[in-house]
Amino acid sequence: MEAGKQEAENKLARENMIKEAREYATESKYPTQLLDFFVAENLDTTKANLDKMNEVINGIVKDAIGTDVQNNAYTPGGTGGGQVDPVLAQVNSILGVQ
Repeated sequence: MEAGKQEAENKLARENMIKEAREYATESKYPTQLLDFFVAENLDTTKANLDKMNEVINGIVKDAIGTDVQNNAYTPGGTGGGQVDPVLAQVNSILGVQ
């Protein structure tokens, strides 16, 4: 009987922690889709986990954007990356277009 009571208390505590974490994540404009993976035993650790997740995601996005910019991946009206579509190049060659 005592084990069942403890299990119910643990489940309620986890549900409360998830609720608090969701509120924090929403206020901080963090994505909430992966929230369950970052909920810890206490709110301070949960917040630290969410802050770290956001820091890592932002770093990945900044790196990806920086790489794209360095590689000139976006050319308005072009194919990106400075690469020429081989089919278009062949058609242009046949038509004598540069």
